[in-house]
Amino acid sequence: MKIIILFFLFTIHYCYSQNPESKRAWHWYFGNGAGIDFSSGTAVADTNGQLYTNEGCATISDLDGNLLFYSDGRTAWNRLHHVMPNGNGLLGGANGSSTQEALIIPKPISPNLYYLFTTDEAENYGANGMRYSVVDMNLDDGNGDVVNNQKNILLFAPCTEKLAAVNHCNDTSVWVIGHEVNNNHFRAYLVTSNGIDTNAVESAIGFPNMNNALGQMNGPIKFSPDGKKLCSVTDTNAKRVELFDFDSYSGTISNRITLSTSTNFNYAVCFSPDNSKLYIGNSCCLLYQYDVGSNDSLTILNSKSLISNLIDHGYRYLSNCSNGKLYVHHTVALDSFISVIDLPNSSGVSCNLNLFSVNLILHSTQAGLPNFNESYFRLSNSLSCITGISQVVNNSIQIFPNPAREWIEIRGSKIKEISIYDVLGNLCYKAADAFTSPMRINVSDFTNGIYVLQLQSAKQNINQKFVKQ
Repeated sequence: MKIIILFFLFTIHYCYSQNPESKRAWHWYFGNGAGIDFSSGTAVADTNGQLYTNEGCATISDLDGNLLFYSDGRTAWNRLHHVMPNGNGLLGGANGSSTQEALIIPKPISPNLYYLFTTDEAENYGANGMRYSVVDMNLDDGNGDVVNNQKNILLFAPCTEKLAAVNHCNDTSVWVIGHEVNNNHFRAYLVTSNGIDTNAVESAIGFPNMNNALGQMNGPIKFSPDGKKLCSVTDTNAKRVELFDFDSYSGTISNRITLSTSTNFNYAVCFSPDNSKLYIGNSCCLLYQYDVGSNDSLTILNSKSLISNLIDHGYRYLSNCSNGKLYVHHTVALDSFISVIDLPNSSGVSCNLNLFSVNLILHSTQAGLPNFNESYFRLSNSLSCITGISQVVNNSIQIFPNPAREWIEIRGSKIKEISIYDVLGNLCYKAADAFTSPMRINVSDFTNGIYVLQLQSAKQNINQKFVKQ
C-alpha cells in the first residue's frame, strides 16, 4: 500500500509562567546607560548597565532569569558589567547606529555557548555585513568570553540593518533572519545543536532594499511570537510596511501584504503576544494597530486603527516583554521615560497605551530597545506549526515531533507492537499491547542521534526514522 509522506500540525501550549525561555528577557540594557529589571513582573529601572549606544543592542539571561551578558554589537559586557576579555572589536554598526545591531541566541542543547549576531549600518552601506561571534560562558571564571578564533565570522555582505529571530517549529532550533542590499532577498539561517547552518534559506519577496536610499536599509523586522508572521519596515522614508507569512519549518517567506500608514518615517513595529495585532509607529507622532488575526488581506488592510497621535514624541521602537506588555520607546533621544501598552492583545484604544509610565532614572533611551528571539514572548496558544515529516499509512498513523527532545507521540489505531532501534541496530525500547491513541514515549534519556521507530499494525509494518536532540 502506498505510503504518503505529508506535513502535519502539532501544537505546544505555554503560558508566560510555563514558557521556559521567557526569563531570558528579564534584563534589558540599552540607550545611554538605561536598564530595566523585569524579574519582579514589573519594570524596575536598573542603572548598572555600561552600554551607551544610539540604536540596536541585545541582552540575554539564563533560564532562571539571571543576567549573562549584553552587547551593542561592538562590545560585549558580562554579568558584572565588565567588558569581556575578548569582548571589544565586534563589527556591528561601524558608527554605532544600526537599527538591530545585535542579537544573542543560545546554542541549542549547549548551555554554555551563545551566538552573538551583528549587523552593519546603512551609513556604511552595510559593508561589514551580517556576522556572528561565539561566547563561551565557561570562560573567564564563568563570566563568559568571546571565543578568539570564533569572532566576527561573516555570513554575508553587504547587509541591511534588519536582524530578527524566532524558534523553528521543532521548538529547539532557531531561525535568524537578515536581509541583503540592492535586492529583495531575505536570508534565514538555522541555528541547531550542531551549530549555524551557513547555507541560508533565501526568499526573494517584497520591495528591494537599495543602498542609494538609506531609508530602505534601516528600520527593523519583527516576527510574531508564534513564528507565523514577519513584518518588515521596507522604507522608513515611505508610507510602506510589509507583512508576510513565515514558514517556521522551511524558513521561507511568502504572501506579502503592503500596509500603508498616513505618514512616512515608519520605524517601530511589533506584534502582540497573542499574534493577533500588529503595531506600527512612526517618528512623527502616530501609532497604529492592525488586526492581522484573520489572515485575509482585505480584512487586515481595513482593520487599521489609530491608537495615538502625540506632539513632539514619535514612536521609534516597540518590544514585547515577558510580563505580557508591550514597551514603547519614543523619538526624543534625551527622554528618560518610556511608555507601556498594558493590554496589547486588545483591539483599538482598549489596548491601554500608558504614556511615559516607566522612569529610567535620568538615563535616556536613545533610539532602541534590546533585540530578542520573539519566541520568548509567546502565549499558551501561540505555537502551532509543522514540526517535520511523518509517514502516514492510509492517513491513519502519525508520528511526531521530529526532531524530538523529550518525547515522541504516536497517533493511530490497531497498533500491536512498538520498537525503537539506534543506528547500530540495538533495541532501545519495546512495547506490545493494545495501545490507546495517542501514545507518548519518553525519549529524554536517549543519546542524541538518529533512531528507527518500528510499528507493527494490523495491516503492515512501518519503519520511521527520527532524530533525538
